[in-house]
Amino acid sequence: MIKYFISYTYSRVNGFGFGNFELHRNEEIKDIYDIQKISKSIEKDLAHQEGSVVITNFIKLP
Repeated sequence: MIKYFISYTYSRVNGFGFGNFELHRNEEIKDIYDIQKISKSIEKDLAHQEGSVVITNFIKLP
């Protein structure tokens, strides 16, 4: 299991915000497509509008 610290920003009609969380994956983050999947997952889980979440940084944890 690979752990990552993910930070992101999101926009809404009434403003914007920032968030972060620890992500556990079976595979390493390899390319932009992995990042896009994570963004879409955040949007779905937190009921954000499609295209409103941007991953700003990720760090592989020990």
